[in-house]
Amino acid sequence: MNIKLIQGLDKEDELIFREDFIKAKRFRKRLAEVIEKEMRAKEKSMRDDANFSSPSWSLIQAEKIGQVRVYEQFLDFLNEK
Repeated sequence: MNIKLIQGLDKEDELIFREDFIKAKRFRKRLAEVIEKEMRAKEKSMRDDANFSSPSWSLIQAEKIGQVRVYEQFLDFLNEK
């Protein structure tokens, strides 16, 4: 579990949160699958030929890279580590 998820919680809330996090394993797994699918689609769209002809290509690419990074951060939060 990413330590950022429990920072600032008192001991009792941290314990409850950890238990809830473990109980939500099936939900977290499914959510991770959906996020990974979205991430792959975003990465694929970065290689679309239509984007190369756009004068804003570099801005479009930067936005998509940022979106992929957010997906990766969400996946990090969902993992048990």
